[in-house]
Amino acid sequence: MFSMTLTEATGADLSDHEAGLLEEWEWGGEYPRTAMLACAVLAESDCVFRVDGFGLAWNVDVDYDLSTVMEDFPETLDAVRASQPCEIGFYAPSTRRQVRILPRNGRLRLTCALLGEDGPAAAPPVEWADHAGFERMLVDLAAAFSRSLARINVAVADTAPFPDWRHGRS
Repeated sequence: MFSMTLTEATGADLSDHEAGLLEEWEWGGEYPRTAMLACAVLAESDCVFRVDGFGLAWNVDVDYDLSTVMEDFPETLDAVRASQPCEIGFYAPSTRRQVRILPRNGRLRLTCALLGEDGPAAAPPVEWADHAGFERMLVDLAAAFSRSLARINVAVADTAPFPDWRHGRS
Protein backbone atom coordinates (compact mmCIF):
# COMPACT_ATOMS: atom_id res chain seq x y z
CA MET A 1 0.00 0.00 0.00
CA PHE A 2 1.19 3.51 -0.82
CA SER A 3 2.71 5.34 2.13
CA MET A 4 4.89 8.38 2.82
CA THR A 5 6.69 8.72 6.15
CA LEU A 6 9.34 10.96 7.61
CA THR A 7 11.66 9.71 10.33
CA GLU A 8 12.14 12.83 12.42
CA ALA A 9 15.41 14.69 12.86
CA THR A 10 17.07 14.08 16.21
CA GLY A 11 18.12 17.62 16.97
CA ALA A 12 21.35 18.89 15.42
CA ASP A 13 21.40 22.71 15.38
CA LEU A 14 21.27 23.73 11.72
CA SER A 15 20.53 27.43 12.22
CA ASP A 16 23.89 28.35 10.60
CA HIS A 17 23.03 26.26 7.54
CA GLU A 18 19.65 27.98 7.32
CA ALA A 19 21.32 31.40 7.52
CA GLY A 20 23.63 30.42 4.66
CA LEU A 21 20.69 29.40 2.51
CA LEU A 22 18.88 32.64 3.26
CA GLU A 23 21.92 34.60 2.09
CA GLU A 24 22.36 32.46 -1.03
CA TRP A 25 18.76 32.65 -2.32
CA GLU A 26 16.04 35.22 -2.16
CA TRP A 27 13.25 33.59 -0.22
CA GLY A 28 9.86 35.23 -0.44
CA GLY A 29 7.06 34.72 1.99
CA GLU A 30 4.95 32.48 -0.23
CA TYR A 31 4.38 28.97 1.01
CA PRO A 32 6.03 26.91 -1.81
CA ARG A 33 9.35 28.74 -1.44
CA THR A 34 9.17 28.42 2.34
CA ALA A 35 8.62 24.66 1.96
CA MET A 36 11.64 24.49 -0.38
CA LEU A 37 13.81 26.28 2.19
CA ALA A 38 12.58 24.00 4.96
CA CYS A 39 13.43 20.89 2.91
CA ALA A 40 16.86 22.25 1.96
CA VAL A 41 17.67 22.67 5.65
CA LEU A 42 16.12 19.33 6.64
CA ALA A 43 18.23 17.61 3.98
CA GLU A 44 21.26 18.42 6.14
CA SER A 45 19.71 16.68 9.15
CA ASP A 46 19.36 12.99 9.88
CA CYS A 47 15.66 12.81 9.02
CA VAL A 48 14.72 10.24 6.39
CA PHE A 49 11.87 10.43 3.88
CA ARG A 50 10.39 7.12 2.78
CA VAL A 51 7.85 6.31 0.11
CA ASP A 52 6.53 2.81 -0.54
CA GLY A 53 3.82 1.60 -2.81
CA PHE A 54 2.87 -0.10 -6.03
CA GLY A 55 5.18 -2.97 -5.19
CA LEU A 56 8.25 -0.77 -4.63
CA ALA A 57 10.32 0.93 -1.96
CA TRP A 58 11.00 4.19 -3.79
CA ASN A 59 14.42 5.83 -3.99
CA VAL A 60 13.55 9.26 -2.56
CA ASP A 61 15.35 11.98 -0.63
CA VAL A 62 14.48 14.95 1.56
CA ASP A 63 16.00 17.74 -0.52
CA TYR A 64 14.22 17.06 -3.79
CA ASP A 65 11.45 14.52 -3.37
CA LEU A 66 10.08 15.65 -0.01
CA SER A 67 10.30 19.22 -1.28
CA THR A 68 8.05 18.47 -4.26
CA VAL A 69 5.53 16.77 -1.97
CA MET A 70 5.55 19.60 0.58
CA GLU A 71 5.34 22.41 -2.01
CA ASP A 72 1.84 21.20 -2.94
CA PHE A 73 0.97 19.71 0.43
CA PRO A 74 -1.78 22.13 1.55
CA GLU A 75 -3.63 21.68 -1.74
CA THR A 76 -3.21 17.90 -1.63
CA LEU A 77 -4.52 17.65 1.93
CA ASP A 78 -7.43 19.98 1.15
CA ALA A 79 -8.35 17.88 -1.90
CA VAL A 80 -8.21 14.62 0.06
CA ARG A 81 -10.36 16.11 2.82
CA ALA A 82 -12.88 17.42 0.28
CA SER A 83 -12.95 14.06 -1.56
CA GLN A 84 -11.60 15.75 -4.68
CA PRO A 85 -9.19 14.16 -7.18
CA CYS A 86 -5.55 15.21 -6.79
CA GLU A 87 -2.02 14.15 -7.67
CA ILE A 88 1.30 13.82 -5.91
CA GLY A 89 4.27 14.23 -8.21
CA PHE A 90 7.78 12.86 -7.82
CA TYR A 91 10.09 14.38 -10.41
CA ALA A 92 13.63 13.35 -9.46
CA PRO A 93 15.39 11.36 -12.19
CA SER A 94 15.48 8.30 -9.93
CA THR A 95 11.72 8.43 -9.26
CA ARG A 96 9.70 10.20 -11.98
CA ARG A 97 6.23 9.07 -10.99
CA GLN A 98 2.88 10.66 -10.46
CA VAL A 99 0.38 9.22 -8.00
CA ARG A 100 -3.19 10.07 -8.92
CA ILE A 101 -5.73 9.98 -6.12
CA LEU A 102 -9.39 9.53 -6.98
CA PRO A 103 -12.08 9.24 -4.29
CA ARG A 104 -14.46 6.32 -4.80
CA ASN A 105 -17.22 5.38 -2.34
CA GLY A 106 -15.35 6.32 0.85
CA ARG A 107 -12.05 4.90 -0.37
CA LEU A 108 -9.25 6.28 -2.49
CA ARG A 109 -8.20 4.75 -5.79
CA LEU A 110 -4.49 5.38 -6.31
CA THR A 111 -2.80 4.96 -9.65
CA CYS A 112 0.89 5.35 -10.35
CA ALA A 113 2.03 6.65 -13.71
CA LEU A 114 5.68 6.57 -14.71
CA LEU A 115 6.89 9.86 -16.16
CA GLY A 116 9.22 9.37 -19.10
CA GLU A 117 11.06 6.27 -20.20
CA ASP A 118 13.24 5.66 -17.13
CA GLY A 119 12.19 3.86 -13.99
CA PRO A 120 11.04 0.33 -13.21
CA ALA A 121 9.44 -1.53 -16.06
CA ALA A 122 6.09 -2.09 -14.41
CA ALA A 123 4.39 -1.53 -11.12
CA PRO A 124 0.91 -2.63 -10.12
CA PRO A 125 -1.27 0.08 -11.68
CA VAL A 126 -3.84 0.48 -8.90
CA GLU A 127 -3.92 0.45 -5.11
CA TRP A 128 -6.79 1.25 -2.79
CA ALA A 129 -6.52 3.21 0.45
CA ASP A 130 -8.87 3.89 3.29
CA HIS A 131 -9.81 7.56 3.03
CA ALA A 132 -9.41 8.33 6.74
CA GLY A 133 -6.15 6.38 6.92
CA PHE A 134 -4.69 8.21 3.93
CA GLU A 135 -5.64 11.57 5.43
CA ARG A 136 -4.04 10.49 8.74
CA MET A 137 -0.83 9.56 6.86
CA LEU A 138 -0.72 13.09 5.39
CA VAL A 139 -1.34 14.74 8.77
CA ASP A 140 1.36 12.55 10.37
CA LEU A 141 3.81 13.50 7.60
CA ALA A 142 3.13 17.20 8.20
CA ALA A 143 3.56 16.79 11.97
CA ALA A 144 6.90 14.95 11.59
CA PHE A 145 8.04 17.59 9.11
CA SER A 146 7.24 20.44 11.48
CA ARG A 147 8.65 18.73 14.58
CA SER A 148 11.88 18.04 12.66
CA LEU A 149 12.19 21.72 11.77
CA ALA A 150 11.73 22.69 15.42
CA ARG A 151 14.30 20.13 16.57
CA ILE A 152 17.01 21.46 14.28
CA ASN A 153 16.54 24.98 15.66
CA VAL A 154 15.72 26.88 12.48
CA ALA A 155 13.64 30.04 12.21
CA VAL A 156 11.50 28.65 9.38
CA ALA A 157 10.01 26.25 11.96
CA ASP A 158 7.93 29.15 13.27
CA THR A 159 6.62 30.18 9.83
CA ALA A 160 2.96 29.42 9.15
CA PRO A 161 1.63 26.79 8.75
CA PHE A 162 4.42 24.77 10.39
CA PRO A 163 3.62 25.54 14.08
CA ASP A 164 0.05 24.27 13.61
CA TRP A 165 1.30 21.14 11.87
CA ARG A 166 3.55 20.35 14.82
CA HIS A 167 0.45 19.69 16.88
CA GLY A 168 -1.46 17.76 14.22
CA ARG A 169 -3.50 20.75 13.07
CA SER A 170 -2.96 20.57 9.33
